[in-house]
Amino acid sequence: LIVAGGNTQTGKCLDIAGGNSELHAQIQLFRCHGNENQQFELNNDNTLRVMGKCLDIPDSNARDHQYIQLFTCRPEQQNQQYSFDQHDRIHVMGKCLDVPNGNVVNNNPLQLFRCHNQLSQRFTLIPV
Repeated sequence: LIVAGGNTQTGKCLDIAGGNSELHAQIQLFRCHGNENQQFELNNDNTLRVMGKCLDIPDSNARDHQYIQLFTCRPEQQNQQYSFDQHDRIHVMGKCLDVPNGNVVNNNPLQLFRCHNQLSQRFTLIPV
């Protein structure tokens, strides 16, 4: 599980919208329940995987406010290369994963945004 907001108290996790693994499914926040659609793994190839697919930046367009989608894994592509830093931020393509407006509520879609030090970019990886 990847919990948003810098601590596990928020109770909101990264989640596949609709609970399915279709291509282009949007990544959102939702109440942590631990089902398969929330079991994200950071693999040795630096991809974030869930349900046999990878988190992906659409068309490698790393602009602020870009949404995050589920897509076929292509670990050689930069738009699927993720890393955590010492501030619990998740980096990809020179940006960070971000909770829009810091609004940690169900169904809020995850976005890409320039990196900063607010809680909206802090995530905790919890083994399941």
